[in-house]
Amino acid sequence: MNLLYPDRVNDLEGLTVNLRDLETLQLVIERRKLLRKSTEKGVMLDEYVIGGGKYVLDSFAQASEISVMKNHVPVDISYLNLPNVLTKASFDELIYSEGLSYMWGSPCVIPDHNVICPCCKKRFTLKDCGKVVKFSDTLEIERSDYIGFPLTVAFEDLCFTIEPSKQVELDTFTPIRNDKHIRNGFLSDMIENRNIKGYMTPEKGYSNLEPMVSIDKYIMKKGDYICCRYNQYYHEECHMGKLSNDTRNSFINAMNMSGIKFNSHPLKVKNEYGSESYRGPWFNFKAVIGDRLGDVIIGWRKRVIELNYTGLLCPEEDITQIFNSEDVTKGRGYIHCYGEEKLVEYLKMIYEELSA
Repeated sequence: MNLLYPDRVNDLEGLTVNLRDLETLQLVIERRKLLRKSTEKGVMLDEYVIGGGKYVLDSFAQASEISVMKNHVPVDISYLNLPNVLTKASFDELIYSEGLSYMWGSPCVIPDHNVICPCCKKRFTLKDCGKVVKFSDTLEIERSDYIGFPLTVAFEDLCFTIEPSKQVELDTFTPIRNDKHIRNGFLSDMIENRNIKGYMTPEKGYSNLEPMVSIDKYIMKKGDYICCRYNQYYHEECHMGKLSNDTRNSFINAMNMSGIKFNSHPLKVKNEYGSESYRGPWFNFKAVIGDRLGDVIIGWRKRVIELNYTGLLCPEEDITQIFNSEDVTKGRGYIHCYGEEKLVEYLKMIYEELSA
């Protein structure tokens, strides 16, 4: 898709016609970046508010999400029925006349228009592209069926086999890994332009046995793995639902492995540490050990899982001594677990102590 007016990305009428969907937003941002670079000393661009007040196109050719507030509390401004594009000055006048204020932060993480959310399987739109959670990771894929083919061809065909929720690009620093390039000893690795993982870099040559080869001329060899980077995008709401389900299931599994029974599905409760956006909520289990019935609350903080078993203890009862060998934060009725394995271990210790 092309912009109807590619040279008019810095005036109200041109933007109004050009901005139709997520794809055209990406094209507009690219054109505004080029426009700013082409001007003398990077002249600032005019600023516009788009998407019915959702985003600002700033003077640096970036798009950022807008947060509108009344008395420091976020508010929904859909009742204003704002146009898809208006100048920032017009937006200021409307917002301030309503007794509101607003701010914007870092540039939005905008997914490619062809990428889908792994949870709901829907594409992102101009309306929701600002509410996105991005994950990045690497892939190493062996392609023995492309031996003798150019790396660029193997990578292009590989992209068709990657699930559509992943936005993939070739790792240009270490595009290939091959076990034959592994050498023991850090110093010899540096001398021979090799390292212990067997990566090969285009800057220094793939090995001391081969001449320097650029990515576009490299031919796939036996044992080559193509190294890629990928981004995966979730709608914020989808991500929170997935995070909550994954966290709950991992805690249910830990309770089952410990031997402690619980008589209902765990109740989702507030994350008392404040890490819910990236660690999920906490969960309250109605646990049963013998004739004891009480709450066991489990939840991630930042790097540790907090296990609170106070509800299973009698008044004044304290079994903290069973954790004397554990060098972690602990006290009457609670302990911090470094990972899910430790969570299971501590739950088992509690079960054995209270079952005796």
